[in-house]
Amino acid sequence: MTTTIEVGMLGLGTVGSGVVERLTRSAAEIEQTQGIRLHLAAVAVNHLNAPRTVQLPIGTRLTDSLTNVVCDRKIQLVIEVMGTVAIAKKAIVAALNQGKAVVTANKDLIATAGPELAALAKKQGCDLFYEASVAGGFRSCGH
Repeated sequence: MTTTIEVGMLGLGTVGSGVVERLTRSAAEIEQTQGIRLHLAAVAVNHLNAPRTVQLPIGTRLTDSLTNVVCDRKIQLVIEVMGTVAIAKKAIVAALNQGKAVVTANKDLIATAGPELAALAKKQGCDLFYEASVAGGFRSCGH
């Protein structure tokens, strides 16, 4: 039986585009090996009309509001690839406070607020994955 996980992403630059491509290319393998389907429900960007190098999956909502992604009750996992510190931290804190798992590739944020975010995730019973910010890679994480 396959479980669908609703995913929201913050940012769609170089790293975000790579994440979308990887999720799209690896969807069948992830479903077969992990028994989960990652559905990219929404992506928040700064500029809705900016040219994009990646095609979003059919049904993915593009928005210019971080809140629309982070506060969407259907979204269970937030991927943060914006590259800012203060705004990203605020978004991650909001996601964790709503019980959402978070994946971040934000090196500066983890360097400056990693222990604080990890403590919040633990307090809220959420997962906080930051391997991509440390090792610069993307890998599926199991429990």
